Amino acid sequence: MQKGGGSDRTRKAGEQDMKRHAIWTPPCDGARTHRVKAASGVPRPLHMWTTWMESPLGPLLLGATLDGVCTVAFGDRGAREGQTGLLQRTSRCDIVPGAPPHLALLRKELSDYFLGALTRFSVPIVAPGRPFQRQVWEGLLKIPYGETRAYEEVAQQIGRPGAARAVGNANGLNPICILVPCHRVIRKEGALGGYGGGLWRKTWLLDLEKRTVALGQASHKRTG
Repeated sequence: MQKGGGSDRTRKAGEQDMKRHAIWTPPCDGARTHRVKAASGVPRPLHMWTTWMESPLGPLLLGATLDGVCTVAFGDRGAREGQTGLLQRTSRCDIVPGAPPHLALLRKELSDYFLGALTRFSVPIVAPGRPFQRQVWEGLLKIPYGETRAYEEVAQQIGRPGAARAVGNANGLNPICILVPCHRVIRKEGALGGYGGGLWRKTWLLDLEKRTVALGQASHKRTG
């Protein structure tokens, strides 16, 4: 079981994982036959595989291309078909039901995360977006498990002081919830702020991570 916490070893491991797990936008490479170039000049995948997963927070819509996970979204049991159609329109991909290797690993890691048995994800992620959005999302990956940061702190961290409102907007557009931990961003006075999945889900996620960190620290004290 991976332990959360604020130790130097944990922080260094987190930094290494963040570098390996950084938000990646595929280069414009005409040789990649499974890609086409979008109007913005950024290539987009022709196909996205999707599946649904039950979780303690309700159903999750999972999506991945050949390069990695591109969608983790809270779903609605009564509107699955509509949500899949919306994903197809916004991504401009052909949605293909199924479970390629990325989705199988994602499902396993999410299950472990919800059990408190995993604190860092290893599945590759792909989140094409505007440069500022990707900058914010990469900043979110630097927030340690079990900790929170204010919007202003994230803005400062990415070198854009004074852009807290823009950070909040990019945070709300994060397409890969939980893995890109937008739930760890709160208001500077300590209030939760907003969350696209609902504040009750944000509270649940933060509480899970705090409990896992506390259990890990207690275990370390007993065995150290």
